[in-house]
Amino acid sequence: MFNILVVGSGKIGSLVAILLSEHQDFKVTIASNLFHQHFPENILTISMDVHNEKDLKNIIQKQEIHAVISCLPFYLNQQVAKICDQQHCHYFDLTEDIEVTEFIKELATGKESIFVPQCGLAPGFVNIASEFLIQFFDDCHELRLRVGGLPQYTQNALKYALTWSLDGLINQYINPCPVIKNGHLQFEPALENLESINLDGAEYEAFNTSGGVGHLTSRSKNKVKELNYKTIRYPGHCEKIKFLLNDLKLKDDRITFARLLQKALPEVDNDVVIIFVAANGYKNEHWIEHHYFKKILPQTIAGKKWSAMQVATASSVCVVVDLILQQQKKLHGMILHEKIHFGDFMANRFSLCYR
Repeated sequence: MFNILVVGSGKIGSLVAILLSEHQDFKVTIASNLFHQHFPENILTISMDVHNEKDLKNIIQKQEIHAVISCLPFYLNQQVAKICDQQHCHYFDLTEDIEVTEFIKELATGKESIFVPQCGLAPGFVNIASEFLIQFFDDCHELRLRVGGLPQYTQNALKYALTWSLDGLINQYINPCPVIKNGHLQFEPALENLESINLDGAEYEAFNTSGGVGHLTSRSKNKVKELNYKTIRYPGHCEKIKFLLNDLKLKDDRITFARLLQKALPEVDNDVVIIFVAANGYKNEHWIEHHYFKKILPQTIAGKKWSAMQVATASSVCVVVDLILQQQKKLHGMILHEKIHFGDFMANRFSLCYR
């Protein structure tokens, strides 16, 4: 049995704890400074100050924790990773922040414990799917990743709702975006390269956003000539976000931008997650294309309705934790998602929503 500590009881952390607790080989503790719901009796809940390193160390030691899953905002993950390193326990997180991931990469060098950042949807699952698609080609020309979390119904001008972390969303819209062009790693501005895209008979738009590829660009620059990641939205969203960030200068005032979005955008549970990963190139001198496409909808789990974004993200985390811990004696240091085989992911007990 693995003793698991989930830190953070927000939208994702709560479902991660519940999914893992449904299997007898996981003993789950969830720690947070605030709990918004009741958990099943087989989950131990502990109140703690997430900024207090001593609190976290005490929980890890007292509960004899094997692995910590940080479901906290990205700016708290460095602190959690350092404590895991000190306590010699494994570390997993959801961060899309490049700086945090680079810190964890350096921290994990030469260590026996396992460190797996970016365990969510994008980065996370899309990295695994991308590595799988590249293998179909003798010469892979282009890899396109398109992912979006959208409300099923919307009435506001942005045609959007809050389906995940507001801090992560703002990072996506402001930070530089790594791409591969002509076989070279480059960085492009967020919100650029707007395109129209038709998926499953519906029209969307997609544009550059940061953080969705993780280490995929650096690992794939010798495998593909073109690689880019874009976020899917309903048509018209990008133009209005550019007006707020560029024309109204809110790019330089994240606090005000966050406050406006928090006030204006509703939180919804009737959302949809759209995943489209497409690769093209040559196989046996023939030009071909392979793709993965999936729409994930809300689900009822343990008697409660969970949003599509919660289901997609928490399921990916649980798959990765399950697969990695099964092989913990063979692994150490930082593990990239590209090393996880797509077939193993899809066959895992937690991957149902991706099939």
